[in-house]
Amino acid sequence: MKSSKESMEYAKLAFLLGKSKADQYKFEEAIMLFDTVSKTTNLTQNSDLWIDATRYKVEMLLKLNQIDRAKVLIDELEKFAQEFNSNKAMGYVLRGNCIYYLRTKNDSLFNFYTQSAIQHAQKNKNEELEGIACLFKGLKFTDRNEMDSAKYFLDLALPLLKKVNHEYYTSICLTNIGSF
Repeated sequence: MKSSKESMEYAKLAFLLGKSKADQYKFEEAIMLFDTVSKTTNLTQNSDLWIDATRYKVEMLLKLNQIDRAKVLIDELEKFAQEFNSNKAMGYVLRGNCIYYLRTKNDSLFNFYTQSAIQHAQKNKNEELEGIACLFKGLKFTDRNEMDSAKYFLDLALPLLKKVNHEYYTSICLTNIGSF
């Protein structure tokens, strides 16, 4: 199936509108718009747009605490990442799994995926993913009251998150470091 130029432009517009709705905390509306992107886009011709739209849908579902729906999308994104050998998609899969297993309180899989995310990020020079994974590990250690380990990972995360200018996660990191 070949996508027309008009459908690609429509998908890009839906993506931009979805990001706008997400910024306004209108997560349900954002999910519908990101869903429009994945239904309109030919995956082999415009995989980056599909990857980004799926990533945002996962984030919106997690913010709405619809973790089972998010996990289905994470698994779909993982199949795509493996089929097309996409490092970008695999980075989002690891990130999504970190959040999913943090939320579901599965410590062993959380540890596995955060460590995998850090290794993947270092290998692919993805400072944002590395910073987020370190932040999650720091938050997990904070929950367990293992403050030395928490501080260590938060201190690793902060410069990475600042460097990529990720305000949301940087503020979480600073708040937690401030508690020390």
